[in-house]
Amino acid sequence: MQKLTPRYPNKLEGLVGIEDNYEQIESSLKIGSNEVRTLGILGIGGIGKTALATAFFAKLSHEFEGGCFIANVREKSDKHGLEALRDKLFSELLENRNNCFDAPFLAPRFVMNRLWRKNKKGFIVLDDVATSEQLECLTKDYDFLGPGSRVIATSWNKQSFSQVDEVYKVKESSFHYSLQFFCLTIFGEKQPKLGYEDLSGSAISYCKGIPLALKVLGSNLRSRSK
Repeated sequence: MQKLTPRYPNKLEGLVGIEDNYEQIESSLKIGSNEVRTLGILGIGGIGKTALATAFFAKLSHEFEGGCFIANVREKSDKHGLEALRDKLFSELLENRNNCFDAPFLAPRFVMNRLWRKNKKGFIVLDDVATSEQLECLTKDYDFLGPGSRVIATSWNKQSFSQVDEVYKVKESSFHYSLQFFCLTIFGEKQPKLGYEDLSGSAISYCKGIPLALKVLGSNLRSRSK
């Protein structure tokens, strides 16, 4: 079986602060079962949806025969059109690495026949989906995916997930993980420096468990005095 070489980081980067969600999503993916399963990861901006999807792709993609990670689906569909994104998806699964948005669209029937004959076990991530139409266009007729394939989509819009098997709503990080993430950002270690405990606690409360807010605030405060 030919293994996929991940095109995203091969380490679970940025996982500090979203550990509360990781195990539950991994359980929902049901890796090892032969069903073709789609999972929606739902949450507000900055909550860690993309970090989670990237972490799973980095960790699991090598277990699949083909894979594709399309970031910024909303932005790219506006710029290039959904057919171009679908073409890119098929091309990645067929490992045609030379595909680009300016190339002519692959004939859908021809491409799907090739994928169907290969019957690949695929891993697909569609990040920042805005509408159900976008998700439907990119995942409809996915009988070309072999048994055990997985599709993950992330979105802030619950209505985008009308046809997925399961939706997981990302929870805000606990105080414990928020503190670790904030301190790593500002101090380079997982606990506050001596004398900064109360200030760190105030920052955690202000950011309300949102990893992006913790990162931005920590970065801005890094070179500041008390």
